[in-house]
Amino acid sequence: LGGKSMLSNPRGVAWGPDRIYVADTGKDRIRVFDGAGALVATYGASSGPLKFGQPWGVAVDAAGNIYVADAGKKRVVKLAPNGTYLTEYGGTGVLKKPVAVALVPGKILVGDAKAGELVAFAPDGTVLERVALLDGPLSPPDPNDTSDDVRPMALAAAAAGNVWVADARGGQALKYTPALAWAQTIGGFKRPGGIAVTPSGSVVAVSEAGKHRLSTYDAVLGARLAVWGEQGVIKENKALPAELLLKSPAQLAFTAGGNLLVADRGNDMIQGFGLPGTPLVAAMAGG
Repeated sequence: LGGKSMLSNPRGVAWGPDRIYVADTGKDRIRVFDGAGALVATYGASSGPLKFGQPWGVAVDAAGNIYVADAGKKRVVKLAPNGTYLTEYGGTGVLKKPVAVALVPGKILVGDAKAGELVAFAPDGTVLERVALLDGPLSPPDPNDTSDDVRPMALAAAAAGNVWVADARGGQALKYTPALAWAQTIGGFKRPGGIAVTPSGSVVAVSEAGKHRLSTYDAVLGARLAVWGEQGVIKENKALPAELLLKSPAQLAFTAGGNLLVADRGNDMIQGFGLPGTPLVAAMAGG
């Protein structure tokens, strides 16, 4: 779903009951689609608290509230299911460049790309903890990086309060416990930009912007299960090609049924796949 007439450089995607939420980064807004791919709402404004500045990440809680990692405004914004502004977390002096958000029991977890750390907030906005990402060698900055992109990342909440982190410059996927202690590393990626965990918690999916592909892993053993995708352009209002084409895939989300949604930012669309790589009709250029 999407295409250049509907989305611009979408970096974030989340699933809610019969809804797909997209951080439409290039247009500073959140777009909401139904399960069939029809646009049902757009949130954002030219002024006031709903004026976003490069929203990168999005998450949805069980009540349908929407959390937006608003990178340019150094905050995470909480919206009601109907898009009404409720509150925000962080701000200048607390967050530097929030690019991802995940919800774990009792916490709003934020990935701060400039600080290179995870920041945990209580629901009332209190900062509970800051944890620096695991040290290691970093790849050179991407040509599209700014000086703020010290450790770009994506987050995914997993079963029992664990969280997975796609560490783009570290080239790795990191698992942390509910106490934010490091627990596991899967390495060997080239610019991982997105991560998601199946509802069962058994499979982790990772997007690699540097290789324009997706892969899945056993969440316990860390063994790769499947890999698919290749670099390519999908033209709007044209039939989808037979190849599984991607261009700089970013953040990921699983639906309740276990299908994988991909923010394909280079193609300005959201693509959907069944596992381990069978294309799903949710990817509709220009739809």
